[in-house]
Amino acid sequence: MAHIPPAAIMFSITIIFAAMFFIPATKYPRKNKLINFYWSGFWIYLAFIASIAGAANTLWILRYDTMSLADAILTGVSASFVVFVMFAWLRLSGSVFFAAIKHFRKKFAQG
Repeated sequence: MAHIPPAAIMFSITIIFAAMFFIPATKYPRKNKLINFYWSGFWIYLAFIASIAGAANTLWILRYDTMSLADAILTGVSASFVVFVMFAWLRLSGSVFFAAIKHFRKKFAQG
């Protein structure tokens, strides 16, 4: 019974902290749908990582041994976050590159 108040505090902090990651995604949407997808995805991934870490620590405070599973999940989610960010960077950079090529072709074709 003595572990309930600290676990409740940790759980509350986890919810508040993870919810704060949704503020930029919802309050500042981007006009371009592609950019908005990656903008929202970036913040949702961070909220997901914070939620997993907070849940693992809340369960640890309650004396449940979940650290090996939580570490495995966090490693996988962190790796997929890096892949998501790299793919987003490549796709957005490619979009800009091909838009620039299209613009210059049209400009030089007109004379």
